[in-house]
Amino acid sequence: MLKLQLWDTAGAHWLQPLGEFLYRDSKCCALIFDITDWTSFENIESWRVKFLEESNIKDPDTFPFVLIGNKCDKASERRVEEFQIKQYCEAKSNMSYFETSCQDNINVDAAFEEIAKLALKRAFKE
Repeated sequence: MLKLQLWDTAGAHWLQPLGEFLYRDSKCCALIFDITDWTSFENIESWRVKFLEESNIKDPDTFPFVLIGNKCDKASERRVEEFQIKQYCEAKSNMSYFETSCQDNINVDAAFEEIAKLALKRAFKE
């Protein structure tokens, strides 16, 4: 059995001082952006770096991240193109990527299964 503990910080500034405690012993991190909002995609790298700094990960180059582009149900409003996402993921050691819709429950299970798989794999390595 695997127990997942998830923290949705949603960029909440009041949680920033708690980062070290929230992220301690993390085995995987999901970075989620809105495909209809370019700024949310632009923020992904700063969120990744902030997580690595606050979690004191010993081997940041091999730490597993999963990138999730939400709101795929609003494809006509898309502002972040697939090739831009692919380039980012390739530059980050082929980071796993999923497009989801929480509203329509598209690909959500697959994204969480990948998070759990990567977390479990990392837990066994430590």
